[in-house]
Amino acid sequence: MGLSTQPSLILSGGFGTIYGFKFTRGGTALSAINRINCSSTNDTLYLEVNSGTQLTITNSTVSISKDFILNQSTYPSTNTLQLGYTIQKTFATTVLGDTPGTFTLVGSGQALGTDKGVYLITCGFELTNSGSDTVTNKALCLSLSSASGTPVNAYGAWEYYEEINDSMGSAGTRYIGTLTGVYTKTTASAQTLYLNGYANTSGSQTISATGNCSITRIG
Repeated sequence: MGLSTQPSLILSGGFGTIYGFKFTRGGTALSAINRINCSSTNDTLYLEVNSGTQLTITNSTVSISKDFILNQSTYPSTNTLQLGYTIQKTFATTVLGDTPGTFTLVGSGQALGTDKGVYLITCGFELTNSGSDTVTNKALCLSLSSASGTPVNAYGAWEYYEEINDSMGSAGTRYIGTLTGVYTKTTASAQTLYLNGYANTSGSQTISATGNCSITRIG
């Protein structure tokens, strides 16, 4: 006997302290599989929760073998685990030290938090001089250490350097550029991002640096 309408399984009431609907299947450790299957290629499987609640999938590994389409509704996000979560940081204008190879911290550092993940880091910077002089060399570096010339990792454009005897002319902007790269944070320990630099001149004039940095979670 056929059914004229498609049946629905509706569960309500209490089902224990944790599980509203729990099922298990016997088998060995290698063959036991719990599966919810849409058997027709025309079907779409929806896992839905009411607005304001969360759907959580927990396991050591969650595998997705086909296209993964993500349509998030909240931007900008305050959830540090969301793809697209972004921190913005201004590294305040700071006079750079005059000794080549000795880095000065520009502004203060930006905490990366404790979440593991993949982050796209982009930092636009500007160098300005205080007056007429000759600059011999100048350098900037995005680092995980304060006042350091060690870049975030070996696979990004984290450093700017020029070895040049260049007349600075009158006071004003000398250079505008970008430091950028992808950083994979593999530790749950807190880390901090720093912008560091130095600039050597032949006289008493100085070079200052400022930066605007964006750190976005992409994985």
